[in-house]
This record gives sequence, C-alpha cells and structure tokens, in this order.
Amino acid sequence: MAASYRDLGLSTTSATASAERPTASATESAGQSAASATASARQRVAPRAPSTTCCPDRTDRTLLTRSASTTDETLRDTIEQAGDDLLGVFAMVTAGSGLDAEEIAEVLDVPATGAVELVEQARQARVDAVRSVPLIRDRLGERRFLAVLHAFLTARLRTDSLRPAQAIRLAELGVRDDALATALVRLADSALDPAIAASAYAAAILAGADPATVAARRCETAARTGDDDTAMAIVEQLLAAADTDPEDRRTAVRVGATIWASRGVLRRSADLYRWLGSDSSADAALAATVLYGAGDPRGAETMLKAPTVGPPTDAMAADRCLAEAMRHTITTNARPALSSVFRALAMQSGAVARRLTPHSTAAIAALLSVHNGDLSRAQAALQRATETDAPGSRTWAFHRLLAGWVAMLAGDDESAAAVLREVGVDALSRHDELFARAMAIGLARRSGDYGALTQHWQAAHLLIDEVSIDLFTLLPLGELWLGGIRVGESERVEHLITEAENLLAALGDPPAWANTFHWYGVQAAIVAEAPQLLVKHAGSLRRAAEQSDGNEYAAALANAGRTWLQVLSDQIDPERVERSARLLARLGLAWDGARLAGEAALRATDTATATGLLQVARSLRQSQLRRTPEPAKTPPSSDALSAREAEVAELVVLGFTYREIGERLYISAKTVEHHVARIRRRLGAGSRSELLSMLRAMGYGSSP
Repeated sequence: MAASYRDLGLSTTSATASAERPTASATESAGQSAASATASARQRVAPRAPSTTCCPDRTDRTLLTRSASTTDETLRDTIEQAGDDLLGVFAMVTAGSGLDAEEIAEVLDVPATGAVELVEQARQARVDAVRSVPLIRDRLGERRFLAVLHAFLTARLRTDSLRPAQAIRLAELGVRDDALATALVRLADSALDPAIAASAYAAAILAGADPATVAARRCETAARTGDDDTAMAIVEQLLAAADTDPEDRRTAVRVGATIWASRGVLRRSADLYRWLGSDSSADAALAATVLYGAGDPRGAETMLKAPTVGPPTDAMAADRCLAEAMRHTITTNARPALSSVFRALAMQSGAVARRLTPHSTAAIAALLSVHNGDLSRAQAALQRATETDAPGSRTWAFHRLLAGWVAMLAGDDESAAAVLREVGVDALSRHDELFARAMAIGLARRSGDYGALTQHWQAAHLLIDEVSIDLFTLLPLGELWLGGIRVGESERVEHLITEAENLLAALGDPPAWANTFHWYGVQAAIVAEAPQLLVKHAGSLRRAAEQSDGNEYAAALANAGRTWLQVLSDQIDPERVERSARLLARLGLAWDGARLAGEAALRATDTATATGLLQVARSLRQSQLRRTPEPAKTPPSSDALSAREAEVAELVVLGFTYREIGERLYISAKTVEHHVARIRRRLGAGSRSELLSMLRAMGYGSSP
C-alpha cells in the first residue's frame, strides 16, 4: 500500500512539500481567480480507472452538501463529535474527493471495512464541504489536515486521476508541492478556457511555482479573461525588470498593446512597440499594423524591414499579409488592399484566430470594406469572425457592433438597435463603447429623434475625453461630429477632429481611409451651415477621386460633394441630384442620398422639380425601410391626419428639421412643432421614435 498521511507527515513520496500555509493575501488572490475554475472545469489532467466501490468524484456536491435546515451549531457539533478518521474523510472531501472507500482506505491507512463504515458515517453527516473547512482544520490541526491532503494528492498522482478542480482546490487549501505546481502549470498551458487557465496559474503559484516563470503566460491569460488590471500589473513588472526573457518581454508588449487598444488609445500601443524596437522581430508585422493605424508609416516600414525570426507559421504569415495590406491602403488604393486583408483573414482559423492581438483581422477587413462602400464584403468578414468568436471573448462585442454598424448603413435600424441591446453598452471596453455610443447617436440622428440624440450625446461626454483617434476609429468620430453639431456642442469633439486631420496628414491623406472622414466633413458643413468647411472636404474628395484610378466609391463621394455645393448655392440640377443620390444609395449610403434629394427638393423653386426630387428621396428611403420589419400592430389610417398634417408627417419621416419643413411649407418652425405635437396626440404615439414608426407604417416617407 502507498504511504498514508500517518506515514507522510508533511511530505509525499513524489515531491518535496511544505506544511507552511500560504499567507492570507496570497490565498485570497489565488482563491478569487480559482473559484470559477472549481465550478466550471470540465477537463481532466488524466483519466481515472473506474472504481468498484462508487464513483469517487461524482458525490462531491451531493452526499456532503449541507442541508438548508442544518444550523451552524449543528455543523460544529457534528465536527466536534467526529473521530480522527472521519475528520480525515471530511478533509479529503474539502479537496474535491468523492466518498470512495478504496481511496479512503489508502489515504487514511484504514482497513477496507473501516473505510466502508466511514463512507456511511460521512453520508449521514452531510457536512458542508466548503463552509466546514475552518472547523475541520481547527479540529484536526493544521499539520494533520495538510498531511491528509498530501496523501490524497499522492494517491491521485499515482493513478493519474487528479482533476483540474481538485488540483486548484488543493493549492487553495495550502498544499505546497512541486508535482502539484507542475500539474497546475501543465493544466493552465493546455486549457482552452482562459478562465480555467487563469485559475490554474494562480493556484500553481500558491503550490510553489516560480511566479517569474509563468508571468508572461499568466499575463496573457488574464487579458483573455478580461482581467485587464491584473494583466497590466504583470506587464509593468515584466517591462521594468532588466532580466526579463526577450520572448516574455514581447508577450508583455503584445498584451499591453492589446489592452491599450481596447481602452481606445492605440497610440500607447504604438509607443510600446516603438520602445521594443528590434526586439519586436517575431511580432514585427503586428507592430507594423499598429503603427500604420496610429499614423506612423515610417515606424511601420521599419518594422516590415526587420528580418524574420522563427518558423513561417500561419500566424506570422497572416500578420505579414495584413501588414502589407495596411501598407497598400496608405500607398496605393483600397482594391489590392481589400484582397490582401481577406487573404490574411483566410489564413486565420482555430488557435491563430483566437490569439490575443491589438487588432482583429476580421474587424479591419470589415472597417476597410465599410470605408470603401462595400457592405456585402464587410458582412462576409464579420460572418467569418463568428465562426471563431465566443460570447464574452475580447473580440465578440466589437464584431457584433460592426455588424450593427453595417446594418445601420444599410437602413436596417431595428437590427442595429438590437445589437446595442445585445452587447450591453455599459459593460464594454472604452474602444467598443466608442462605437456603441456613436452608433446610438447615428440611429437617433437618422430617425430625427432629437431627444434620444441629446441623451446619447450626453452619455458619450466622458468617453470623448478619454479616447484618442486612429485609422480604425474614424467611423464613430464622424457620427460624434455630426451629433455634436446637432446638439450645439461641436466644440467638445474639436480636439478629436484635429487629431484625425493630423493623423491623415501624417499618412498622406490616404483615400481608402480618408474619404469617409471627408464625407462626414461634408455632412458636418451642411448641418453647421458652413460653406467653407464644405469646400475644404469636397475638394479633398475630388482629389481622392482623381488619384483613385476609377474607384467608384471615391468618385461617388466626390460627385456628391460637388452636388451638395451646388444645392447649397441654390443651383438645382435635378438630373445630377438624382444621379448622385442614387449612386450613394447603391454604395450603402441610402440615408445620405435621400437627404441630398430632400434638401434639393426643399430649395427647388418650381413645383415639378421639387415634387420629382421628393419622390427620389421617398424611393431611397423606401429601399431602406424594406429591410426593417413592420410593426406588429395595425397602423392607423392615413385619413387620420389633415392635409397639412400629412405634408408635415411626410417631411418629418424624411428627416427634415422643423426649420427646413417650415421653409418648405412657408410656415414657422414653431407651427411645425405644434403640428407634430397634434399628430402625436392623434395617433397616440408614446414617443418620437414610436411616432416615426407609426408614420412609416401609414406609408409616409415611402410612397413612390
């Protein structure tokens, strides 16, 4: 028979062990991270041979669970009255052992018949295996309590049957043992669930593993679970230590860069890679993509010229392909870049796709597609991402938000709003929250719901002060820009607009990224009634179209910019307006096209032109509404409104402001407001959003 706890005292035959109990702070730190693993671990370190007595681990949470009616006093009395061997059984159960008579006989060195009796006594006692730990420790004594746990560990190691939850629990209970520490590190290294890995690393340190040897791996695992504070604390330690292994230093930089990117400050990620310099070689392509995104093309080129170190893995090939694609977006045009990005995406599957990196290849593919008017390609990239994403992972929420953004551009406001509800804005990282807040503002702006727009704008105030702008956050900046102008607080985003302009200037104003920014600039000039600003951004779009070698998206934006200039100068060319508006719609900007046609209709001096352009605006709006499910309830009849109210309703649904409607109908903005209030009361709408839905269901804004 193997050595029992009576023989072992404080050591096992397999490893050196110490009876010293970990400090309270160490136990608390590891215990917090290990709790989730104890509840959720499903893996085995190795299979256990079936027992002929009973299943040893299946009874952990059933036979010895404390009943609700059992009082603390009864629990104390039960333990006080228990003999040493029964207390030993209780100690084994606290570590996750089942009531296996064969195992009890081996660990406690008792006869088989005695072990069976102990099993029956333990079943009748129904002691809470968690809450009873202090009482059992006190009753057995610390030395004997740990001796039982060591003997239990020895038995499980001998049969290769130590389960993850048991290994973690043993470490939490104070067992220090080299073999246990090694098993826990091995468990953490192989665990697919980052929560289990994080708990196992923490427990390994409690069991005696050298914290320095697992620091980099523990750092990355903490970040994968979303514990950014712990991860960054380890990053700081690894970067500050002069003797940190180069590979561990690269890991620390990659993790730190990932966390800073999630905080919405990509330039800090770039700072880390610049600091690492030539030591970035294995992650040089990752660094290059970050540096391009942060507006440092020279630094990115330096990284791409670094010699390749290590084998040509799929991960390195995908990183290189993405970095080369980013170079194309800066130096040439979007078409070859999009192909390269999707090639990089195709190289990523399984573990490669789940790597912790400062950026998601699928997200960059989707963003670049949106920036260049290819919504179907963006959807394809995000669909591919869902194949490897798991809810709660670092990339899941961002990919969902991008899918919502694509839906918003396509006119499917309901799906976009559903995404916001799904991800839960308040729980997001700063980077993801930026997209969520901007999307909420964009939806409110498109629906004409000024109250919701103001509410979402105010919710974004603190965020605006905390983030910085990079190539990958130009889209939300554009919506914040327009929202700020709408609520009269554009000065709050001026510093971010300046950052974006400086960023694009440093990169040579690359059309693949800059066109969307300048298009938002055109919209901002229109809303702010600032013709000079419009001229500036329209000119940038024109130059981009000239440089883009037939790029339809660049040409469409440039043409629309020139058309807007003419419209605001009251030079209405209905054919040109319709052509520009429909081209915008075809490229995923139907709302913008309807807005252009509607403004031209508002300024047209003859009825025929105004009516024709208004029909264009209606048809473009209708093309969006086809994607939005109709309300379930039966809408009121259009006869419920007077002729004047019907005119007002039509223009409200098309997105005109009260002032613009008043100018079109030759009434004051205040009168328009009164008309809207009467329409809302007459239809029984509880909010402006509900009013708009009801009017659309009645046919306003969508009739040909």
